[in-house]
Amino acid sequence: MSRIIIEQRFNNGRVRRCDGKCYHAHSDICTCVCRGANHKVGEDTALENAEETARSIREEYPESTVTTGVV
Repeated sequence: MSRIIIEQRFNNGRVRRCDGKCYHAHSDICTCVCRGANHKVGEDTALENAEETARSIREEYPESTVTTGVV
């Protein structure tokens, strides 16, 4: 099971994540919460990027809860 690097939760129950489908991706298109910051970079680099990416998401979506290193 791949680690969830970033998770964003909204009050309406919607959840967005960045996990192994993103940081171990083979395609060039990122559709997850990281907006491409962790796409195809591997788990170690995704972990290094997590706090900065989460900070940006928190600024843009202050009504949501954003956590890093979830699993």
